Amino acid sequence: MAKLESRNYQAGDEYGIIKLYNKITGRCRTVEQHRWEWLDTPQGNGSIWVITESGSGEIVGHHGLIPIQLNYFCKTLLLGKTENTILHPKYLGTGIYFIYERKFLQEAMKRFDLLYTTFAHGTPGKIRRKLGYKAVGKYLTYIKATRNMYLKKIMDSLIERKIPNSTLKIFCKYISQIFSYLLMIFFSKWGKIDKSITFEVVEDIDTIDSEIDQFCDRNKGKFGITINRTSKYLKWRIFKNPNVKYKFLLARKLGNVVGYVITKSSATDVNRYEIVDLVCEQNNEMIFNTILKATFKRLIGAKVYAVSFTTLDSNNFLNRRLIKNGFLPVQKIATFVRKHLTSDISGEESDLLVKVINKNFNSIKIYNPACWYYTDLFNEGIN
Repeated sequence: MAKLESRNYQAGDEYGIIKLYNKITGRCRTVEQHRWEWLDTPQGNGSIWVITESGSGEIVGHHGLIPIQLNYFCKTLLLGKTENTILHPKYLGTGIYFIYERKFLQEAMKRFDLLYTTFAHGTPGKIRRKLGYKAVGKYLTYIKATRNMYLKKIMDSLIERKIPNSTLKIFCKYISQIFSYLLMIFFSKWGKIDKSITFEVVEDIDTIDSEIDQFCDRNKGKFGITINRTSKYLKWRIFKNPNVKYKFLLARKLGNVVGYVITKSSATDVNRYEIVDLVCEQNNEMIFNTILKATFKRLIGAKVYAVSFTTLDSNNFLNRRLIKNGFLPVQKIATFVRKHLTSDISGEESDLLVKVINKNFNSIKIYNPACWYYTDLFNEGIN
């Protein structure tokens, strides 16, 4: 087996990185997509390391940290998001990768205040925990359906996949019909709304960049720990994203920006949309409800029969507001079904893992999921 070396990114490495990435993932990433994610971020180049074979110079491993500004109770930190941790299949199982990431971590500590890994499970999750990353919390995906037929289709599919006994299948489908009607009653719930709020679709954030930055500045103390939503960041992450097409709906009251919502279509279900981000003025509950309901009104017209919203599992205001507006947590329903209707209790849940580097910040708050205003904006922006 060839001797391995590691080094920082050099111009031109993207071709070798992409080749390895596509081989391992089966994707077809392009140089342009790589540059957007790693070299053209609002905070400059990501921290990128490669592992090479000493003789040929072939890139056989990669680890990177995407730099993202975090708002920590009005203070700005620099996050490093772990991404594209990959190793050539011929070196898997050797234990060699851990040695390299431990080395990369020491270099990363010079730049970042905080490191995080989304959906940490399997080998990467084990490696991060050994390196001192700790769990903030588990994810919950809330869903709200608008059509009973859509809901019944999902439940029938679950029964077909999880219940082998044909007689039990028939019984469960009968029960699911009754259950689906009860669920639709819950899904019909809405919180109080403000009818004076108006909406506009934004295609180019440059037309409202100063308004977005003013909105961000006056509200950043209301969300605890969250992404710093500057117009510069949103332009890169949403409007210039080469991987995903988003819809951006802006809310105004008396002409002033009071919030927005970002949505995208589901990569696995043509009739479902995902809420990527939703924020509102002073974290006002009525404005939140109004933006949420306006989102549904527009999506239903486009034959969208369900909308989902992923956040961290806690009892904070974001979780409570989703429930008040008729959203239900998918994972908890799935756990109930597995527990009562099947013998299948498998399925590893993923955590948000964080490593605190800057000791000037309160780790107790950082590791408390209720302190986070967590949306899909924390993720890398690819399907």
